[in-house]
Amino acid sequence: MRNLEALEKLKKLSYVAEASSTGFPVSDVNMGIPFDPGMAFDIVVKTKTYYKMIENEIHIMNDCLTLLNTSKNIETVNGRYNTLLEVLTRLSMYENESHISFRSGSPSLLLSRLLDKKAKIMSVAVQRAYDDMIEQSSSLKTNKGRKNRQEKFFNLLASMSGDLPQETNAFIASLMDKVSQ
Repeated sequence: MRNLEALEKLKKLSYVAEASSTGFPVSDVNMGIPFDPGMAFDIVVKTKTYYKMIENEIHIMNDCLTLLNTSKNIETVNGRYNTLLEVLTRLSMYENESHISFRSGSPSLLLSRLLDKKAKIMSVAVQRAYDDMIEQSSSLKTNKGRKNRQEKFFNLLASMSGDLPQETNAFIASLMDKVSQ
């Protein structure tokens, strides 16, 4: 009888030790987890793994947002925009998980906003890239060099036109008109 009581205490203690070693508060991990230490370990590891995956996705998301707002390379912005869509799609799968919450809003809401604002995001990025190209080309010695730099820039944008929204392509056309005047 004593051995059975001791075994039950040991099970409870080992569960608490495993739950607290995850870095989660015990109350966060203890949702519906049985007091079988082996079973608790599997669920805790799964939860910790999800936590690391989500933490990594959020890190990627923040990097993408930073580049969307600062990069002067339109190819980088376009690639990071697409990566951000993928990350937010993956994160939105966790919205209904009871042990996961997103403090700054749901990923699906951010995904929806991002899709709605694609033209604005891309147009602002094109403007940054254009401003950088003008600044870089102004340091060139000849008119031919400046024209070649501008031509290369607009050729790149033309090659990306299929990936860009119609509004952004119209904005690019207005920049081309501005340069040709």
